[in-house]
Amino acid sequence: MIIRVRSPEGMHRVEVGLNDTLGLVLEKLAPLMRAPAADAIVLTRDANGQEILAEFERSIVSLGLKHGDMVFANVAASARPSAEPTSEGTAQAPRESAMRVQQDAVDCELERDSGLISRPRDTKMCKHGARAMCEYCLPIEPYDSAYLEEHNIKHMSFQAYLRKVLADHKIRGDISGAVPANFALPLEEPEYGVRSKCPGAHAPWPAGICSKCQPSAVTLQRQPFRMVDNVEFASRSVVDSLLEFWRSSRCQRFGLMYGRYEVSRDVPLGVKAVVEAVYEPSQGCEEDGVRVNLGPELDAEIARADAAAAACGMQLVGMVFTDLTPAAEPGKVLCRRHADSYFMTSLECRLAAYMQEQRPSACRWARGGRFGSKFVTCCVSGDADGGIDITAWQVSNSAQAMHRADLVVPSSVPSKMCVQESTATRYVPDVFYRYINEYKLAVTANAKPAFPIEYLLVTLTHGFPLEPHPAFRASEPFAIENREHVHATQTLGVLKRHIVGALDSPERLAVVLADFHLLVYMFGLNLLGVDEVAMIGRIVREPMEAAQRAEELMAMSGWQTLVLMLREAADSELDPHGSVATSSSAPAASGPWACRHCTFVNEGSATSCEMSMAKQYKAIGDEAWKNSVEKVNAELFIFTYGSLVVQLLRDHEDCTSVNQQLDKLGYNIGVRLADDMFARTTLDRCPDVRSTADAVAKVGFRMFLNTTPTVGLWTNDNEFSLLIEDNPLNDFCELPPRALRDGLWYSNVLCGVVRGALEMMHMQARVWFVRDVLRGDDTSEIRVRVERMLDEEVPAADE
Repeated sequence: MIIRVRSPEGMHRVEVGLNDTLGLVLEKLAPLMRAPAADAIVLTRDANGQEILAEFERSIVSLGLKHGDMVFANVAASARPSAEPTSEGTAQAPRESAMRVQQDAVDCELERDSGLISRPRDTKMCKHGARAMCEYCLPIEPYDSAYLEEHNIKHMSFQAYLRKVLADHKIRGDISGAVPANFALPLEEPEYGVRSKCPGAHAPWPAGICSKCQPSAVTLQRQPFRMVDNVEFASRSVVDSLLEFWRSSRCQRFGLMYGRYEVSRDVPLGVKAVVEAVYEPSQGCEEDGVRVNLGPELDAEIARADAAAAACGMQLVGMVFTDLTPAAEPGKVLCRRHADSYFMTSLECRLAAYMQEQRPSACRWARGGRFGSKFVTCCVSGDADGGIDITAWQVSNSAQAMHRADLVVPSSVPSKMCVQESTATRYVPDVFYRYINEYKLAVTANAKPAFPIEYLLVTLTHGFPLEPHPAFRASEPFAIENREHVHATQTLGVLKRHIVGALDSPERLAVVLADFHLLVYMFGLNLLGVDEVAMIGRIVREPMEAAQRAEELMAMSGWQTLVLMLREAADSELDPHGSVATSSSAPAASGPWACRHCTFVNEGSATSCEMSMAKQYKAIGDEAWKNSVEKVNAELFIFTYGSLVVQLLRDHEDCTSVNQQLDKLGYNIGVRLADDMFARTTLDRCPDVRSTADAVAKVGFRMFLNTTPTVGLWTNDNEFSLLIEDNPLNDFCELPPRALRDGLWYSNVLCGVVRGALEMMHMQARVWFVRDVLRGDDTSEIRVRVERMLDEEVPAADE
């Protein structure tokens, strides 16, 4: 059969077979039209170029073409050589770059979908037969306003928005084909900065400016679309790891989410970000926020995590952080983000704009080849019921443009974003925003000096799958990176102990290797080759064949080298001082050693880092004082204790007897308080005297007296002093001359408390006062000498 083709070069007649595909026709047509390649030719059914033929795998007959039919062809503008510059050169260059962009796989998949929403037959309005359609049951477009309003969809998907824009250019249905020739790309990112290459005859900015290069006024409005519609966490363990850190340290946490983008069936032509793992970069530990240094170090960490994710077929999809504050009721958190305060702060919005700007979304329908970003942000915070909830959002394209032009800066009011002032090097156009006033009228207001950040936000939905099938399915997770604050580190020794039990079984090895944190650490050692990395990635991506891939990995030379090194090396060689995964303890050394976490130089006989353990105990004590004990009025407590001492002085004229009675009373209290301290906190058994001293000072005293003595003046690792700068028992008290002369230690009850608590920790100690502020000393000092360790005894009747 003959197909007639009309092109700018003239009329062509192409002879084709009945089963020939459209791609084969283009290959025959390319030399006739002097096209550089077959895919550079755009075929349409009409001369206007509205109905494009782009299904290259379909046969001529299935496309509805018959013998003698005429089609129209043109060579894509990006493939045609230009002999001389044209007046449209500036607009043509972005189009050519857009033609060469590599879009995400999910965008290519959605472009092949027509996006039409099927509707059932309306039993009331449809009067036709079962095989016919009318206006009440015809499929509707994915951007139909009535459908979006009916299903409470505030932001349509980006692909639906793209179909709406292309519909204005009479392009509908499958848009996966080539961009029509001489077609002006419809999408363009907003630009609020001064135009760099102005055709005007003036000096470049900042020396000169004109109406052509000067940015127009900015009017902020709600963005009608969103690049990502839903955030899906592959399993609850992804979020639980962040919550575990907060529960153990009460510090907030920041992480980078890795996963993939998939088609979401919840909205028409929707996209969802599936989060498989969270990588935690180096950061400071703060109770009221996160502190991350944006710079080369963070970029290097992201590059290492990106390499591990790429091997598993994943990519960086967003970031997540916690904002949790414990409530007075146990097991509850405060709801700090609500309609009367804020949902996101201006500082968080600017961070999101920065991260989205670093990771743009490729789009071949946009000038410049990029449009928006699929990078999402999640916040783990408290809800109105005192539970823990997640919010997901992005910032709009306008927010990215304002950040790119340096127009906005965070304000001290969390819900407001400030507009910067113009300077000699920064031009700030007029910025407005529209809102509905009390009379239900749309009013335009000046955004200077500040405006609500709601105009920059695009909210997303989030959730968990009903039947989770996470890619990282390790039953015993590997130590998470950068968690030295809770004494969890990644070392070769930890790696050896983690995988040594699975080296003889491919099935167990496949499960162990399905751990993102383990892969990032292993790949960062640079001991595995490209083939080993690719094979480990296949183990994660192909769970049904994971055991077979693990068996192939065990035969590779790079893996055998790593296993040999781990097996031959002793644990002492793989774990330096202070680098054990779950604590800051270290094997006994003959000389001083520096902690790997805080670089504090410890004595050779110390089995744990004094500084690191002290920080841990301080955090436990602060948390216990805030949430785990009931408070009483301080003045009532002080006057009650003073009355007790006065009554003892009346009953026992000898101050020495009073001291003994106070010590005995304190001993009985200390025995009970020790049990209460361990029951109400996460405190573990202390390994040595130094750790016990820190626990008593920073947890016990802080928990029950709201004061923290300083531990110091050590002698032979079994004798130390508790220096109390602020003793609450001394308030409103002044000793008479008789008590000073006879040697009364007013707060001697504390000595008994310490002695009783130490005995419950299996330490027999002698405790006495050395100095007291009430006796004219500069500070109060309690001296403690541990005389012997007590063996743990079990009553005869117990088994």
